[in-house]
Amino acid sequence: MASNGILPFADSGLGYKLFSAGGPESIYPTDYGASYTTTVNTPYVMEIYKTGPIKESKITAGKFASYLAGSLTIYEASLVGDLNIAAASCEVRSTNVDMGRHLISDFKGLGSTLKIKDFNIELLGCGAGIKSIEYKLDPANGIFDSKKGIAKLDAGGVPGVGIQIKRGANPVSLGEWLTDLSAPAQGNNSYGFSAAYYQTETKIDNSTLGQANLSLTVTVNYL
Repeated sequence: MASNGILPFADSGLGYKLFSAGGPESIYPTDYGASYTTTVNTPYVMEIYKTGPIKESKITAGKFASYLAGSLTIYEASLVGDLNIAAASCEVRSTNVDMGRHLISDFKGLGSTLKIKDFNIELLGCGAGIKSIEYKLDPANGIFDSKKGIAKLDAGGVPGVGIQIKRGANPVSLGEWLTDLSAPAQGNNSYGFSAAYYQTETKIDNSTLGQANLSLTVTVNYL
């Protein structure tokens, strides 16, 4: 069924409209009865729209639409070659980073960090043709300092401690769309980051015990 004049290419996630020089035409399947008249002029233009999640698929060459008036076929639309549709997206792999066990006394004061742990954000099964990506990191319990890349620990975490996220030597701005990652090649891709515990208060009770976990959501847009 057509939606806003857009007809589907099967379940590929793409749809189309056909235009003639005389204006938009409802192509298929349409039956206006014997009394209907229309002017159909060349040239023809096909517009392709995204109608849902893109699925890797193939639209086989040949007839894909007919313009009907009653039982009379006015014209048919055909593809001269197969239309191969590649899903331009990737799967983001979940990652667990073991930050280790530490003593509060290991901190050296406000702004100090403990041992850095490297980790990767992995994009798997990427389709061909992705020109660029943007990504965003959102801590589940909020942000202490976005520009310094310091996230709050999950609820119930040790007071006065956060986790700083960096890419190379640079803090990653949290909660913002960023474009500093190269476009992924077809297949699997890996991007390096690091995490370190960060002292966010001037004084922390050395007798404090508890969890110091961080849940981080990674969102990626493909352009």
